[in-house]
Amino acid sequence: MPDPLAYLLTLRCHKPVAGAPPTYSLGEVHRDAVLESIRRVCRHRGWALRAAGVLRDHAGVVVATEEAPAIVLQAFQNYASRLLEYKSDRAERRWAASGSTLYLWRPEDVAAAVRHVTAGDGAIYREGPVKRLGKWAAVA
Repeated sequence: MPDPLAYLLTLRCHKPVAGAPPTYSLGEVHRDAVLESIRRVCRHRGWALRAAGVLRDHAGVVVATEEAPAIVLQAFQNYASRLLEYKSDRAERRWAASGSTLYLWRPEDVAAAVRHVTAGDGAIYREGPVKRLGKWAAVA
């Protein structure tokens, strides 16, 4: 069986029980830091970051790599936590124990995932030509 073209990974903020509000949420500065950490780990490990969107309670990432998705998700959480701690965020617990993974097998699946993660109003990265619209980047 061929490898997927990419993964859609979701990092969720910690919640004590299902349905409860998150005990940790990402403010504007934190969202920017999480996005930067995702970009850094992808550059460092040679992963192709297609798109990322970081909102108040979760981050969605479309990434193409041959690594197992669990390893990629853990790397995103570790890099983000390290950068947040550097920025004096001393939260005891930031991330849910597990995130979610969708395997993207077709180009149209990748395109739909990119649209999905960049549709929010948080910190956004999208591969390709980008123009500035107010505070956040948008695809031209």
